[in-house]
Amino acid sequence: MTSRPLASGAAAPALSVAAALVLSVAASAAAQTPEQQAEARRLFERGVQAAAAGDYAAAVLAFSRSHELCPQPGTLKNLAVYQDQSARFTEAYLSWSELVRRYADVVSEATLAEARQRIADLEAILARVELTVDVPGAALFVDGRELGPSPLPEPLMLEAGPHVFEARLEGYEPSRVSRHLAERANPAVVLRLTPIVAPPSVLRVESRTVGATVSLDGAPPEAVPLVREVEPGTHQVRLEAPGYIGETREVTVPESGEVVAAMDLAPVAPPPPPPPEEPAGFWDGPWPWVIAGALVVGAAVTTGILLWPGDQPDDGLVVRIR
Repeated sequence: MTSRPLASGAAAPALSVAAALVLSVAASAAAQTPEQQAEARRLFERGVQAAAAGDYAAAVLAFSRSHELCPQPGTLKNLAVYQDQSARFTEAYLSWSELVRRYADVVSEATLAEARQRIADLEAILARVELTVDVPGAALFVDGRELGPSPLPEPLMLEAGPHVFEARLEGYEPSRVSRHLAERANPAVVLRLTPIVAPPSVLRVESRTVGATVSLDGAPPEAVPLVREVEPGTHQVRLEAPGYIGETREVTVPESGEVVAAMDLAPVAPPPPPPPEEPAGFWDGPWPWVIAGALVVGAAVTTGILLWPGDQPDDGLVVRIR
């Protein structure tokens, strides 16, 4: 990436370190613990040593961590200076802008003038991006670095080159846009979030029973198999078929899930068959009565044969039929 030289030149870092040391001692720290203040001081001194050795990347890291632990205008100024020296112009712009916005009534006029000059120099080489998202409250990111929630209070000042813009919000699909920016460009980047549609809750009723129909939650019966999107929770499933014993079952369907209710009905038991008829025997038929009648008649005839016409029967004659 090409960029114009910054106004302060190569001598600015050493002067800024000296000034920052004075500022960091003079400014009052926020409510940090003694341990945090001691660690912030150690990191600040490490940054000074790294800057003196020409290791600007290490200086940026040390000053950044020190300012996070114990915000100080001097630490922030040194961070901005060595971000400039490391060609991290977007970060430098943010640091110089924060120095003016946050510590304008604390730093010296010379430091304030230097910061404003740096901001003007950087605005001349950076792209100015209007980043918006259609859902407020979404977390915005540029090149993986979080910027804060939407909407942003001001445009983004970014270095020329490729950048990735992203918006994230719970319940929405992340939105991501890649753009290649030119120096002093002023593009508008719009991110649109799409709500995540949760999979439906589905109830599937299956049966191997021929002619089965199913009634769901008391609705009219329908043919099986039945597949239906339902509300999560417990549902009543009634399965019936001609010649089979109906069955009612409660089925619980989870949210964004599918449940298969496999139901087979038992056939209705047929009535027991009548007992088989036994063939009629001799004594069960009419023949014993016929024979008995014949014997009686025969006996009468026999008796009649023993008496001649005009004879009187003997009083002692007794005819017995067995």
